[in-house]
Amino acid sequence: MKLAQAGDGAAYRALLENLRPWIRSLHAAHCSQADADDLVQETLLAIHQKRQTYDPAHPFLPWAAAIARYKRIDFFRHRHRLREIDLGDEAETHMPQHLRSPDATLSEQQHREEVEQLLQKLPAEQQQLIRAVKLEGISIQEAAVRFSRSIAWVKVNTHRAIKSLSSQNKR
Repeated sequence: MKLAQAGDGAAYRALLENLRPWIRSLHAAHCSQADADDLVQETLLAIHQKRQTYDPAHPFLPWAAAIARYKRIDFFRHRHRLREIDLGDEAETHMPQHLRSPDATLSEQQHREEVEQLLQKLPAEQQQLIRAVKLEGISIQEAAVRFSRSIAWVKVNTHRAIKSLSSQNKR
């Protein structure tokens, strides 16, 4: 890292490549392989963005491990917030009770109509995406194929749609 801070691009690339398996092992102990892969990328990006804050007078690995830990904490906080408004999750806290779990006062049809009203607030493509991923339950990979988009696009746009629904529902 000292060499990278001094402008040695080759040393910096080598550092990031050598960190990748170590960071993966830090995250893999706490989550799935797919989540660990996402967290590796997030951690490496954070290290890149914060590289000038590293003090060469201190050990590097504890500094990098702290960044990895904070990225993992942020990841799980974010995931928890998404679950609060997941259209299929009983733990939703931002939706009215009758949308969280149908009760005797609402028919299945009324429940569907309420969900449709929420979805109508989204752009058409996000509506289709939420219907496919959250209501039909297709995988992210299947949605990428269905919409002829990348997996990253599906993840980002699903997240944006859920965030939009959440913010609209808080109003």
